[in-house]
Amino acid sequence: MIALDFAVYLQHVMFHALPLLWRLHRVHHADADIDVTTGARFHPIEILLSMLDQVRGHRGARGAGGCGTGVRVLLNATAMFNHANLRAARGRPIDGCAGLR
Repeated sequence: MIALDFAVYLQHVMFHALPLLWRLHRVHHADADIDVTTGARFHPIEILLSMLDQVRGHRGARGAGGCGTGVRVLLNATAMFNHANLRAARGRPIDGCAGLR
């Protein structure tokens, strides 16, 4: 699982570093207000390239213990949380979430 996470990280670095890939990835960064939907906003070609890379990685994960689908679900949930732009104050619930006020 750590190897898959590292592969996703390297893929993200490549999308920032290579001009052709950055042109696709900047759709993700175009949002003026970062929120949970930013974690799901990607250029369709970037999604396709990412899926191809992840399928290759998941085949290796299944051979090493079968964690491919679980990692993908965890990765997407983590991306949503990381982009949610939540703020927490001491002793208070997370501000900005519907139903927590």
